[in-house]
Amino acid sequence: MLGLKRGTVRLEAHRDEWEEEAGRTIVVLKNVFGSAAAGIEHVGSTAVPGICTKPIIDIAVGMKRMQDVDACIPALREAGIIDRGEDIPGQRLLVIGDFERDTRSHHIHAVLWNSEAWHNYIRLRDFLRSSMDAAKRYEALKQALAIQFAQDRKAYTEGKKAMIEQMIHEANECAAQPKAMLICGRIACGKTVYAQRLCGENRAVNLSCDELMLGVFGDTLGMKFDEVSGRCKRYLYDKALELLACGTNVVLDWGFWSPAERRYARKMFTDAGFACEMHYVAVSSEVWKKNIAVRNELVAKGECRAYPVDDGLLKKLEAGFHEPDPEEIDVWYDNCW
Repeated sequence: MLGLKRGTVRLEAHRDEWEEEAGRTIVVLKNVFGSAAAGIEHVGSTAVPGICTKPIIDIAVGMKRMQDVDACIPALREAGIIDRGEDIPGQRLLVIGDFERDTRSHHIHAVLWNSEAWHNYIRLRDFLRSSMDAAKRYEALKQALAIQFAQDRKAYTEGKKAMIEQMIHEANECAAQPKAMLICGRIACGKTVYAQRLCGENRAVNLSCDELMLGVFGDTLGMKFDEVSGRCKRYLYDKALELLACGTNVVLDWGFWSPAERRYARKMFTDAGFACEMHYVAVSSEVWKKNIAVRNELVAKGECRAYPVDDGLLKKLEAGFHEPDPEEIDVWYDNCW
């Protein structure tokens, strides 16, 4: 059951529905904050599959300007989200819960976008997702502390502090090494927007096959599409290795639909001595269909440089997409918008 009485500690095994609930809450927050928020992410241990945690969902909201939180308070209150003020210097805590029973189900942390606090939330989550050893060490500490401090959450939180700081340090060291981020997902699932966000967060160069092909050839390739696509990917692989050798992060944005291509790319980068992450952009059927309709409308108006997707192309592309297995994925991103 989601929610916990204030001041107490109880750990539960990870539940898939926590991701779904986080996604619903992110949609609400996006509607409230609009363009004032540059990013909204599910963070904390409920965002890390495979480890037990308190049944409280943590969400980080990256604000372009912290003062804009105040203007959103009335809309937040209407959505059942209460402002608890600055719990940590430079951060605003927003909560959801059953206030009559003094329980909390969601902690929403408003921080400055691209700040140290923002990066700490994201990098710690991604580090725990990508390192099962680190995740299990963290889980073991939490389990011991939960037994010792079941009625004293402040002491429980203080007991985790040293390990969290060490893991953030390790995560930042990993982030300092150049890495290749491969974006896997269906057509029109939101890969391009996600790639742009990754580039901003990681000071990375975006290498997009569609962008290169449209820029050079337009949409006139016809039967030569697959041949030219293969050549463009090989060219971008070479450029990615050049950039990594110069210490620059890269984002490869072209879907990685087949297990063979995913294995090839990971092996190529790791054999060259570079870190490699597979990011999977998951999307619900409802959001996916909406994205395709919006994409086609924008392409028709000349407001978007992309390939239009008709029913015939969609069937062909869907037949070629093979969803990655969980062990292939380093970072899972649910596109709820």
